[in-house]
Amino acid sequence: MTRRRRRLLLATGAAIALVGGGGYTVMAVKDQTYVPSAPYRPEGEPNREVVVVYYSRCAGNAAQ
Repeated sequence: MTRRRRRLLLATGAAIALVGGGGYTVMAVKDQTYVPSAPYRPEGEPNREVVVVYYSRCAGNAAQ
């Protein structure tokens, strides 16, 4: 390998490591600063005219 190619490979590897390390650091800090929210408590009367339907392509995971 030529010196130029070796330097380019080293620079590319260093850039990938820097970006990956930065992403890891952001996630680590975010996980430490997590504050849970209050439990959900519905207000008012339930609306019986609304239905939520979802579909899953996996067998046995479709529900209404």
